[in-house]
Amino acid sequence: MRSAQIGERDTRTEISNIDFFGGLVGFVDVGNGIDWEVNAQLSRSKTNSFNYNLVNDDIVQTLVDSGEYDIFNTSGMSNTAWDAMMAGFYGKAAHTGLYSAEYESEQIDAVVSTLLFENDLVTIAGVVGAEFETVDFTQQSDPQSASGRVSGGSGGDDVFASRDRTSMYAELQIALPGNIDINTALRFDEYDQSGDVGANFVSGKFDNVAPQIGVAWRPLVMMLKPPTNWRLITVTLPLKVS
Repeated sequence: MRSAQIGERDTRTEISNIDFFGGLVGFVDVGNGIDWEVNAQLSRSKTNSFNYNLVNDDIVQTLVDSGEYDIFNTSGMSNTAWDAMMAGFYGKAAHTGLYSAEYESEQIDAVVSTLLFENDLVTIAGVVGAEFETVDFTQQSDPQSASGRVSGGSGGDDVFASRDRTSMYAELQIALPGNIDINTALRFDEYDQSGDVGANFVSGKFDNVAPQIGVAWRPLVMMLKPPTNWRLITVTLPLKVS
């Protein structure tokens, strides 16, 4: 069967996004000097989707069971009359699917860096930082579409979920003689998430530690200088205003 009498299926999607970001940057004159930075961010995204000219399967099944739904025109009606009757039936069963989703994220991060040690041979710089983020997500469909009893729709469960993330990291940059650089870093991430998915409530917590070490050697250092016989020539053009 095709529900062509009520028109083609169509979808209109509306998406709105909003994002706020702000931060502070400073310097503390202690030791070799400490640079610091603190940032905060709030992000929100909302999606509304309207799916037109879908068909409610329960209503169609009721028409079939009652004998009113004569898809093969066994009564011998004219095409015009039969088409009008089917248009009326599909009009009764027409359904507009509604879907909405909302995502919200709040995040704050801080970082501190400084020169730890320096002499004629070795330079050591370090940075430490932390990030904290909370994410909330909801997804809802109209009850009929969510049940899967709508032709032309995808169905699906309603979702109410949240996730908290904590991250911390540290990094050392060591410059050695011979143009050798050593970089070491360590990062820790922890996720704590939970959510109501359909009839089930699920939750979980996991973390990860990621170390890193890298060595770079640049045997050649090239410096480009302009020729000593370059001269700067200044040209002044007249300006006419009319």
